[in-house]
Amino acid sequence: MIVCFAREIPLRIFVTGDMTWTGEFIDVRSIRLPFKSPSRISRVLRELSFDTEIDFYSGGTRLAEPHPRKILDTRIRFPNMKDSIILLNEEPLAEVFIPTRLLHRDGQLREILSYLRPALHGRDARNVLVVGGPGIGKTTLVRWLLHEYFDGKFAYVNCLNARSEHKILESILIQLGNAVPENKPTDSLIQTFSKKVNKRVVVCLDEVDQVKGDRVLQTLSAQECGLILISNRLYFLDSVEDRLRSRLFLTEVEFPRYRRSELIDIIQDRIDYALSPGAITKHLVEIVAIWANGDARIALQTLKSAAMNAESGKRDSISIEDLKNGIKGAKRSKFEYVRSKLNEHQAFLLRQIQADMKIESAELFRRYQESFDNPVGERAYRNQMNQLVQTGLVRGEGEGRWRKFEVV
Repeated sequence: MIVCFAREIPLRIFVTGDMTWTGEFIDVRSIRLPFKSPSRISRVLRELSFDTEIDFYSGGTRLAEPHPRKILDTRIRFPNMKDSIILLNEEPLAEVFIPTRLLHRDGQLREILSYLRPALHGRDARNVLVVGGPGIGKTTLVRWLLHEYFDGKFAYVNCLNARSEHKILESILIQLGNAVPENKPTDSLIQTFSKKVNKRVVVCLDEVDQVKGDRVLQTLSAQECGLILISNRLYFLDSVEDRLRSRLFLTEVEFPRYRRSELIDIIQDRIDYALSPGAITKHLVEIVAIWANGDARIALQTLKSAAMNAESGKRDSISIEDLKNGIKGAKRSKFEYVRSKLNEHQAFLLRQIQADMKIESAELFRRYQESFDNPVGERAYRNQMNQLVQTGLVRGEGEGRWRKFEVV
């Protein structure tokens, strides 16, 4: 289905798979058409009294035929439409959006694909652990790779939404096309899973550090399928029992933060799909990249919020004030998201740092030991603090006992 957004600035046409013809206006801003041919779209619009020629573009290049997976610019004006529309399509700014191309992750893509490629030929794939902070493209890359190379032969589970072994196995089986009766025992799910999966199947557990216990990892390690685990914690493997770690035999792929120039490219790419032309200046895009500090999730949430704020104010473009309001909401959202994933030790340490704003490591460790009946040792404490720093909630400076921590 092609959705035409009518407004005073150049129209965009969104191509999706639904070919149902509605033959009517859905609202004052949209018309639905079932055609993917530029000439047929032009003819239908002319029949609807929009007497103008339409050219289709993608990334600045004129297309003879639209690609069904792309969002295409057109050069057409509707002078009867008065409302200011900035946010044409929210989807490219959403966390779950899978882009048609990946930017600045070529090395990680080649590496992960090299480990999984044997599964395409029915051979043993190498299990992969993808690690790095939030908002740096881990989930986007893995989901893109699975859809491109293993379509119909993979299962993706976000363990924030399915933390138990039963829920995870149930989700995997359903995604692989298996009916799962209600209240089926977990042991029965394991038996079904063992029969259904093979070396051509790849299973991905995102937010794997949220899984309750190790049993589901033990189950998966005993199967023939390829396995991808995604975690924000660089020290995730430290929490896995030695024997299980050996059975999983995970190859670690680390994702660094985006550089500012890389983040600008990503932001601009999504803007081309999501916002109206001229909705934001290049200078403001650079400001978003600076404020996001390598986190694409924050950058995209900021843009979405800023665009909505500008629209509600009936403005034709995004201002610096819109961005300021947007970044506040994006950072608050990230804080709540990351804080929800902290264990009780990390949550206590974060509260202490917030209370003092800045605190020496030795004093923080002393308070921690006094507050827990079974506190972890000094080495484990340092690992907990390293993980807190990696979340971006706190900043560390200095070394050893003289190191200081402060709220970002």
